[in-house]
Amino acid sequence: MSKRGLSALRKGVIIFLLFASILSDVGCRVERDSVEEPDHLTQRQEELLEEMGLPTEYDSLTDSQKNAITSIEDCLTYLEDKYHEEFRYLSYAKAGPLEEEHLEAYPASETPSDVVTVYRTYEDGEYHYEDDYNNQAGKLPLVTVCR
Repeated sequence: MSKRGLSALRKGVIIFLLFASILSDVGCRVERDSVEEPDHLTQRQEELLEEMGLPTEYDSLTDSQKNAITSIEDCLTYLEDKYHEEFRYLSYAKAGPLEEEHLEAYPASETPSDVVTVYRTYEDGEYHYEDDYNNQAGKLPLVTVCR
């Protein structure tokens, strides 16, 4: 196999392992009691879980999987509400000692190489979102506070 092929294979394996580890760990720093559980999963959440080979019934998921799939939907909804266009999921990383919680996505009208990153923090009872979508055009990132 060529060096380019091995490099692509390594990247794919790393991304898969990263996402698998994220879903197997806690998705948010927020205590479970303070997070409202959804009545059902959205179609997009079910499709993402199915693609990953995970159960598509909310009650069948572990707590960390519930946190992750809920956070993914929240971040995608934030982007779509803010920019009035559809975004496609690429990856998600929960907050850890060396990085902030973030999601990578791309506009449905673009290619996966047009990556948009959404950072999400929880402070004073509110989620704060920051994205770099406008940075692609040389603008500063915008911060939005949601309750």
